[in-house]
Amino acid sequence: MTDADVKTSDIRGLGPDAKEIDEDIILVKAYLNGDIYAFEKLYKKYQSIVFNVVNRMVGSEDAHDLTQEVFLSVIKSLSKFRYESKFSTWLYSIAKNTCLNRIRCRKRLKEDSLDMLIIDQPGFEIADDSVNIENTIEANELKMLVNNVLNEMKPEYKMLIVLRDFQQLSYEEISNIMNINLQTVKSRLHRARLSFKEKFKPFVSIYKVK
Repeated sequence: MTDADVKTSDIRGLGPDAKEIDEDIILVKAYLNGDIYAFEKLYKKYQSIVFNVVNRMVGSEDAHDLTQEVFLSVIKSLSKFRYESKFSTWLYSIAKNTCLNRIRCRKRLKEDSLDMLIIDQPGFEIADDSVNIENTIEANELKMLVNNVLNEMKPEYKMLIVLRDFQQLSYEEISNIMNINLQTVKSRLHRARLSFKEKFKPFVSIYKVK
């Protein structure tokens, strides 16, 4: 089945708003109608996005396996997708639940490992190869420090920061993903950021971070 066939068959009969149908929805419908390559396209589109979320939440050691677990859950549940939200929002919800479940299962483990999250946050990146070794080491240490501070936070708070500050999702999308109302998203995110700042405060003067 070609892309053209998928679009024609899935848009037919959907009414005057057919042109606005999300491409993801078309691929979901195509997969459920027997086109296995449609899901492959969804996987290729979202694999790195899901991996980034998982990596930031649970660390690199489990990231690959957990990413695969997320997509296996998607395949098993896809027939239950009700098209009431964007596919990406639904996918984030599954990734969130998978990550939080894994964190709860290993909550007794130490959370200060230097092998945890790898965060590419603007402001902590090394500008170019001309930076001296001392600055490079300091930047890497700062990344590790930020990661460790995040790991000390409540999993729900960490997830909010990951979705909003790293994935740049809207409050509305986060509301749907976390299954909480918009005002709760804003208030909890505010508390999460305050919590992070409080935990990071002792290191501000060392790294001259505002």
